[in-house]
Amino acid sequence: MHDEREILIKRVFPHLRKLCEERHVTWTEVDLRWGITDEQAEQGAIVPLCLAEIDRCRPFFIGLLGEYYGTPVKVVAPEFRPAEGLPADAVERSVTEIEIVHGALGEQGAVPQAYFYFRDPGFVDRLPPDRSRSDYLSRTPDDARRLGELKERIRQASHRKACVYANAVARALDSDEGPLHLRGATVTARAPSHSQRLGELIRMAPRGAPAGSMSVPRPGDGQLLTILVSSVRGRDVSRFADLSMPDAAVLLFIVDPANRVGIPLVWIMDAYGLTPAEARVALAASSGLTIPETAHRLGLSPNTIKTHLRKVFAKTGTNRQTELARLMTSIGLLKPNGSAYNGI
Repeated sequence: MHDEREILIKRVFPHLRKLCEERHVTWTEVDLRWGITDEQAEQGAIVPLCLAEIDRCRPFFIGLLGEYYGTPVKVVAPEFRPAEGLPADAVERSVTEIEIVHGALGEQGAVPQAYFYFRDPGFVDRLPPDRSRSDYLSRTPDDARRLGELKERIRQASHRKACVYANAVARALDSDEGPLHLRGATVTARAPSHSQRLGELIRMAPRGAPAGSMSVPRPGDGQLLTILVSSVRGRDVSRFADLSMPDAAVLLFIVDPANRVGIPLVWIMDAYGLTPAEARVALAASSGLTIPETAHRLGLSPNTIKTHLRKVFAKTGTNRQTELARLMTSIGLLKPNGSAYNGI
């Protein structure tokens, strides 16, 4: 995060310092990579020193995370104890993760004065030729996995667990007699048993659990609504940030057989170069239908559906139907002019 540090040091911090001085307040920034000698590093004092500085700055904490996990701890002072909330293998974790858990997470979740900023994952793909990608990426697959887990933990601890967006069709289900309730701190179902199951799926999704699904009956006719629950991850993060919803952590796809309104085919065809047949298959498959159900709805054979899906996955950069569903949802949130679309 060298570029971001340069901006903070040369632009942001001087401005903050000036604002504080005008209000007779002393501003001092603490960068946990400054002032540690080689001798202290050899003695395993890096972690204790860094955590002590964090304690001095409580309750304020700012974390910047890109796609580089950091350097795992190899040598620690004998008196070091894992920070609250860290796993038993803390000494194999990066200094960055230990600092974040100690200063901002722990068993009680994120502190209110902690702010985290994640670099757009697509930044690495846009690097100029004279910049090395390896300087911006984790060194090993294990490091990349641990970084992903850390980011998901931060999102889970800090997001509001509230419904940040619901389209018109979803809002129509949120009535006094409707099957879902979107008000308040979370999304719940009308029936307590369904609400408990939905809550479990929502809680597990940011922790890396595979996409889960359930069905709830619609009051009145008993028609089953299918709910697919998946975490926001990878490229979805930047998509929702672009839509001014950076707090989005979980996606709920609600399939109502009574609702046939969808995303215009031309949007998908123009965006990804799909043929009309491929676009129809993409929409049907992303609505939660199985391959046989999609084939029956479109009047095609299952093998033809599979062939179209392979082409759709290749053109959209997805690998499975849940990823395709997330992509279709993010497209459906916008009108052609870029404003929110309420007709999904």
